Amino acid sequence: MAPINEQRDNAANAVVNVGGVNTLYVMGGAPAGSSILSSMEMNTPPFTASWSYAASMPVWTTFPIAPPWSPGTTAYTPAYRYSPAAASYDGLIYLAGGTDQVNGQGPIYPIAVYDPGTDTWSDTVPANAATTAAGTAGQVLAPLPTGRWGFDMAVIDGKLYAVGGAVRVPGNITTTSANQISGVLNTSGTTISLSNGNHEYFFVTSVDASGVESAPSNMVSALINGTGTAGEGGAAGDGQATLTWIANSNAQSYNLYYSTKSGVMPRDSTGQTASAVQVTSVAAPASASTVTATVTGLSNGTPYYFIATAVT
Repeated sequence: MAPINEQRDNAANAVVNVGGVNTLYVMGGAPAGSSILSSMEMNTPPFTASWSYAASMPVWTTFPIAPPWSPGTTAYTPAYRYSPAAASYDGLIYLAGGTDQVNGQGPIYPIAVYDPGTDTWSDTVPANAATTAAGTAGQVLAPLPTGRWGFDMAVIDGKLYAVGGAVRVPGNITTTSANQISGVLNTSGTTISLSNGNHEYFFVTSVDASGVESAPSNMVSALINGTGTAGEGGAAGDGQATLTWIANSNAQSYNLYYSTKSGVMPRDSTGQTASAVQVTSVAAPASASTVTATVTGLSNGTPYYFIATAVT
């Protein structure tokens, strides 16, 4: 088997039938101790011929984060990706995730699709019978809700699944090294100011009447973006949950989605509503800085996962 042109640690790969020939594509990754690659190589069975280069992975100066998946105003997203994942479907390659640093920091959210027939990349839903009928062809592909690397992707029944992987927490965040917001009461909420484009990490501790602080909770993270929603919080009730998030000044209304499975997404790879339940038309407040919505009809004792999107 012929060696590839460039050494690639943590690259992604996918096989696509091109003109009746199964073609192997390898993209991204990094040589040991060197810069991350943006290039993509290809070869065909029996893989004895030299590898050739296909179109390099795309660059975004901004990327989509909220419906209608139009570009936001977030930080530059590079073409190179370390430890992304790829899967083929309907003659195309879908590329997702990875990071822009070899230590796992700098998560990349946009999903790109490669067309071997034209040797081009795109960030929009491909046109086919299903997407044309649904009116989603040409819409910008929904980004990953959680930046991840070192994971797997697969297509099952026309749906794209991202499985496992990791979200790297920058440094060793502890109660002594993190920014502290103290004195949050059980009956109150807290709003903090954050910078758009940053990936923020959070954990919570409780303090008893004697002032003894508990061990930290599990950590959660969020990408802060002015075109989406941030500052999420929730409170459970009897068969219901009340959700609160920071208002988006450009929002006309909000869509709320929930599921009993994590990784809730409002759309799958075809642009259709995924398995999450949608609560539509949550009213945007006229002047309040936060939005509150209560979801009823839930089962006590069952974990639920929620996301909110802004409709502008």
